[in-house]
Amino acid sequence: MRYLNKVCCALIFLFFQQMARAQPRVNVDSVKTDSINKILKKETKNIGTFRTYLQKLDTLSNEEFIVKEAIANWLISNSDTREYAGIKIEAQQLLGRAYYHTGNYVLAHDYLNKVLATGKEDDYFETKSKALEAQAQVFYQTEQPEKQKEYILKNLAYSKKNNYKQGIAVANENYTSILQDNDYQTGKDTFNMILNAENESIKIWKELKDTGKIIHVIISKGQAYADYHFFDTGINIVLSAKEYFTNRNKESSVYYNFILGKIYFNKAKTNNNNATDYKNAIKYFEICIPLAQQFKNKKQEAWCYDWLSASYKFLGNYQQAYKYLEKYSYLNDGMVNEENFKKITSVEHKYETEKKDKEIVTLESKTKQKATLNKILIGAAAALVFIGFLGYRNFRSKQQIQQQIITELEKEKQLHAVDAMLKGQEEERGRLAKDLHDGLGGMLSGVKMSFSNMKENMIMDASNTDAFEKSIAQLDNTITELRKVAHNLMPEALVKFGLKNAVEDFCRSMELSSKTKIICEQLGSDRDLGNSANVNVYRIIQELVNNAIKHAQASQILVQLTKSSDKVLLTVEDDGKGFDINTLENATGIGYINLKQRVAYLNGKMDIETKPSQGTAVNIELTA
Repeated sequence: MRYLNKVCCALIFLFFQQMARAQPRVNVDSVKTDSINKILKKETKNIGTFRTYLQKLDTLSNEEFIVKEAIANWLISNSDTREYAGIKIEAQQLLGRAYYHTGNYVLAHDYLNKVLATGKEDDYFETKSKALEAQAQVFYQTEQPEKQKEYILKNLAYSKKNNYKQGIAVANENYTSILQDNDYQTGKDTFNMILNAENESIKIWKELKDTGKIIHVIISKGQAYADYHFFDTGINIVLSAKEYFTNRNKESSVYYNFILGKIYFNKAKTNNNNATDYKNAIKYFEICIPLAQQFKNKKQEAWCYDWLSASYKFLGNYQQAYKYLEKYSYLNDGMVNEENFKKITSVEHKYETEKKDKEIVTLESKTKQKATLNKILIGAAAALVFIGFLGYRNFRSKQQIQQQIITELEKEKQLHAVDAMLKGQEEERGRLAKDLHDGLGGMLSGVKMSFSNMKENMIMDASNTDAFEKSIAQLDNTITELRKVAHNLMPEALVKFGLKNAVEDFCRSMELSSKTKIICEQLGSDRDLGNSANVNVYRIIQELVNNAIKHAQASQILVQLTKSSDKVLLTVEDDGKGFDINTLENATGIGYINLKQRVAYLNGKMDIETKPSQGTAVNIELTA
């Protein structure tokens, strides 16, 4: 049975893991949303506050999307005037980009269009340039290359018109990417266009001292040379990018190593499948993989597996080729499931799986067969998981019910034990009080009467008379103390007049004997709690007051007793020396243990607030 449960658990894990791959999701933290909305609701709506939140919006990561969305919507809804128009379109632009990065291309397209439609053409040119660039990326992700190219060229012309250098550099890079990706655009003119755009971008990024962008454009330039079969020049250009690497742009090393591997691979194919170049390609792809994993770049990791498979295939190492093809297929399938292409405007777009290299058809066929078999196995496993899940849920439900019954029985047993112990204590206290009062007290009173009668019949001088009187006085004190002990063991007022009078009587007597001011307050209803509860409440107050007098050295004590319809609230507070609350963790005193047992017996909760030199307050809530 245990083995079957383990198998079911494993299958459930695999099933939900597969479901997680098939359904992309944004991590929405509702608690965080409520918190940010509460904060924003209290914020002053002025230009300074808006700019502060714009900065926060720009620096938040995509993992914190739900917070970005809340801030952006707050800025947009509260800046709907001409005075704050710049704030509004900047928030729309950042929100559009946020939707793009989470794969919601429909909303991204809508918000970016709102930015581009605001004001005159040259108003807010930096924000609009960023919106044009982001819109081009939306068209790229939704497979509309012509629209992508149109918006890239729009951005380039718009940025040059407004002398916006960053926009010019970004648009140049995007344009060269299109020229490099389109195989039909070959020839000297295209090559020169690519080089001119790359050189212009490098110059701008050097002026702006953005090393990450410099690295990216240098690598792109080296790739352009390699695309036109100037492999060695391309390799040297890419290698020159390494001097700009810092800890800040370490992630660029993924792209750097991948492009070097790709150039060596293409060089090997061009040079009659040169084995040395394939080995160099393999070296850089293998360097790239752990870096891609480190920076969670699954797409780059998958590409490395694909190119490694092809490299080993051309080297004749089919075992390694198949191994990397399997890794590529597994990772690529996961990424395909995570992508969520949506309809934009009136065009519906279909996703096509990236085509494998035609020269490894045999390996591709085996992979497809394996994928089909996996689907069949997943279907069978899903049915088994469902059956196993129902069985496991039923088993867990029975187990939880049994555990609940056991817990309730143990709790009931403990309560019976505590009840019996407390009743036993009170019975023993009552017996001792009765024996002391009626037995020993009566005997002492008889002795006193005997001594008094003897005095009348004895002839004593003055010194003996004085000693005799002192003995009689001591006997009186002994009888008084005996009555006090008997009263404490089982207070007569509690039995005859109830809890309220017993507590007041106790506080008065303790105030007189200790010379400590005791304030006694009783609030709420005057309902009777029953004999057992009355005794326990009285003993709790007795223990707390005695502790305050004995240990706290207090000058004043507050005792407050409040009764509601189903609760009893006790507060005993003093202005004494207090103590370190942590010492109670290892407390072994009988008084504290009895106190906890009495509180637990009445299903109560106890809270102690104290610090050295700051007094002590004990708050207890009982169900009685």
